[in-house]
Amino acid sequence: MVPPLSSNHYIKTNGIDLTNRNSPLNRLVHIINVDIKDNHEEALVGGKGILELANMLSEAAREEREKAGPNFARETVDGRVPNVLAKWQERFPGLPALWTVGYF
Repeated sequence: MVPPLSSNHYIKTNGIDLTNRNSPLNRLVHIINVDIKDNHEEALVGGKGILELANMLSEAAREEREKAGPNFARETVDGRVPNVLAKWQERFPGLPALWTVGYF
């Protein structure tokens, strides 16, 4: 359960448009954009930060799956995203992030 993660530069140059993908599932997705300045040093820090965020989100999903067993519901992971983001932002205060949800 790793949501679409992107840097500000990627959004400006390529964009992410989930609305034109014709997905019949209409499932909740978390969209997280991390603002990284366009230079080598910031890209290195930003890449490490995004990797850490992806790992934290994956760990939260793993914990929820183990706790719930066969009764696992994705909504339990969705509910943990704000807390994971808050902890991540404490560790990486120099990487501003925007978070929203969409349906895909």
